[in-house]
Amino acid sequence: MKKLIRPSVGMRFNLKGSEFEIVFIARGVIRYASDAGGRQFRIDVDRFHLLNEDAEITLIDPHIDGQISLLLAPQQIRQKRYIDAAINELEYPTAPRLLEPLIENISQEISDPRPPSVRTVARWVQKYNENNKEIDITSLGKGNRTYRFSIEIEVLLNEAIEQVFLVTERREAKDVLAYIVGKLYENEQLSEHLSKIKIPSVRTIQRRLALIDPYDVTKSKGGKISYERKLRASGRKINSSELMSIVEIDTHRLDVLVIDKSSNEVLGRPWLTMIIEIKTRVIVGVHVGMFAPSTITVLAAFKDMLTRPNRELRGGILLLQPL
Repeated sequence: MKKLIRPSVGMRFNLKGSEFEIVFIARGVIRYASDAGGRQFRIDVDRFHLLNEDAEITLIDPHIDGQISLLLAPQQIRQKRYIDAAINELEYPTAPRLLEPLIENISQEISDPRPPSVRTVARWVQKYNENNKEIDITSLGKGNRTYRFSIEIEVLLNEAIEQVFLVTERREAKDVLAYIVGKLYENEQLSEHLSKIKIPSVRTIQRRLALIDPYDVTKSKGGKISYERKLRASGRKINSSELMSIVEIDTHRLDVLVIDKSSNEVLGRPWLTMIIEIKTRVIVGVHVGMFAPSTITVLAAFKDMLTRPNRELRGGILLLQPL
């Protein structure tokens, strides 16, 4: 049986020769971004699994276990402990009369405060055998799998999120709730005779809002350019095999003002030029001056890098002949 990749945020995969990174998962939809450029895409979880089964999706880092997230690992280990004990110690691993004392012993050994029931362990063993001796990771997730409210309330809630929350103005959960209550009264669905209608609380709406894709929130609040810039994938990493074989140069205008000592005249904000060693991410050269980024400031930063050891400063490259 082919192993099923469990998608998780941060997972990098290869699709048709292109590299992508998963950046968000919610409500059965995966949002992933291209490593080259950071363009965002969406795909259903079911479609992702189909591509995985057809070997069109492969993990870029094979050593990363994509079968189960780190948050579910302790639960997987706990489940495996009960399954192994049932299979290895019992003649009939799913027999209730044999499982009951075994569960009690295992729960004491692993200090399990809430041991599973006999029926649960029997189901785990059965699924384990059906999946060719693999844990059924699809059953490890917790939470409600059905709607907590009526269809009418769910429709209004989704409508309120679209029309009230996902707008440029700053809105909160209480604004969404006000929209729902107002619509119910407007449609005569909330009155003394219909007082049994279950309305979500502010806390429930806050939890629902927390599940919204940050991509959609940023897009609605700040526009297309803002969300493309903010949620872009990190891109390809530059690898350096040796120390000081590759360096990067970065510039930044400092948030300070330079004042002339004699006239007290404000000269402006200085520029910082830094040289960063790729392998260790250590700053090995620095230059601060009033000139905008240019070859002059870069050469000044290089001179600082090459002369640091001879000036008894940390970093830089040791030269036999000082500059």
